[in-house]
Amino acid sequence: MAFRLAQLLRVRQVQADVAAAEAGTATRRAGTARAASVGRRAVLAEAGFPESGGERAFAAAVAARGAMAARYAESVELVVQADAEAQHAASVLAAARARVKALERLQEHHAAAEREAAARAEQALLDERGSRRPTDPVESIDLTDSPTDDQTAPEASS
Repeated sequence: MAFRLAQLLRVRQVQADVAAAEAGTATRRAGTARAASVGRRAVLAEAGFPESGGERAFAAAVAARGAMAARYAESVELVVQADAEAQHAASVLAAARARVKALERLQEHHAAAEREAAARAEQALLDERGSRRPTDPVESIDLTDSPTDDQTAPEASS
């Protein structure tokens, strides 16, 4: 008898594969966002103020550092969001794998029960054959001394 939940198991395996792909994508996005944030922080740290140039140069440097700081703050927020998405995708993947594992265990139990039933049926057949007495008419016929062609039968005369 076939495992009745085989189709559901296949669907759950596909769902787990999709969840794994989404988790991988989310993890890559989080890594990319983290790298961008680190790069923006380095640019902000390297940005200095001009030693000469007057008030306008100083004001321009302050405005540039303000813009860099805003971009860095945005990148930090993107890292937080990407990490949250990656964690969510990982939890979805874990749940999908748990559902697959549960169905796989059911399938294993089903296969074990089928093997056990087949072994019981075979043992019952062997027990039945073993319990027959040797004088049973079916088993006591000795075919080794029988003639191979029908010489004992009288020939039909026309």
